[in-house]
Amino acid sequence: MNESIAKAQDWVKSNYKLLQKHRGEWIAYNAEDGIIAHDKSADVVAQAAEATQKWHVLKYVNPWVFAGLRRV
Repeated sequence: MNESIAKAQDWVKSNYKLLQKHRGEWIAYNAEDGIIAHDKSADVVAQAAEATQKWHVLKYVNPWVFAGLRRV
């Protein structure tokens, strides 16, 4: 299981730019398939991910992470 978590963390690091379009959403992902489901509702994502019967991680993509610097 720890190996799966490490691979999933590596996937996030490698696909950081892809996550930008999902900011403010919940995603379910794994290292093999990438993003399995995404939505604003964690319940919707969890149900969709469970339906695949694959190991997955749920993550909220914080919109502030991709906000960048504000120009005044």
